[in-house]
Amino acid sequence: MEDLRGKSIGVTRPGDLTHRLSKVLLKNFNLTEEEVKLRPIGGSQPERYNAMRQDIIQALLVTPPLDVRGKKDGFNVIYNLNELGLAFIYSSLHTNLKTLKERPTLVQRSVAAIAEAVHFVEKNPDKAMASVAKVLRLNDPEALQSAYNAYAKSLVNRRLTVPASAVAEAVEVARQAGTNIKRKPADLFDNTFAENLDKSGFLKEIWGGQLPEK
Repeated sequence: MEDLRGKSIGVTRPGDLTHRLSKVLLKNFNLTEEEVKLRPIGGSQPERYNAMRQDIIQALLVTPPLDVRGKKDGFNVIYNLNELGLAFIYSSLHTNLKTLKERPTLVQRSVAAIAEAVHFVEKNPDKAMASVAKVLRLNDPEALQSAYNAYAKSLVNRRLTVPASAVAEAVEVARQAGTNIKRKPADLFDNTFAENLDKSGFLKEIWGGQLPEK
């Protein structure tokens, strides 16, 4: 990280996930934004990667399988953000209040189906990777393994609960950016359906009698 002094990390835009994670990363290494610039350049992740290849920026956050391509292009992975231990929401299931109130059984079954899918993907890597290869159009074994390790294992919350601190942080960032948010962070997510899987013994059953840590 010290090698980034006087250089820049490319982010999508101020306040987005890449920007917030980059700020935390700098703080973790006692670096300031004066020492390492966070440069908003927009675009997709592959477009930002090409900007790094052109030396417009000198670093960026990437998700698999782009990390494998980076290594092959001569770049180095300098830090794994999972090691920061941050609560963040990589992806989530959304619905509206009307559906939650009027069709709770549907929501509960949907959450249960996702829990079963998470278990299946982890316990059946060959079938899961075949699906990932098809969706992401991957034929590089190393890239495929990297994608599977991330999206089927390391980035997955096996209990499906939403981290309250991540929602609160996102709301605060949005407010600082000028967005008028009147609702409290706790009103923006509902862990009831995920917690029901734990209370009912459903999670314990599909995981062979032992609850997953996360």
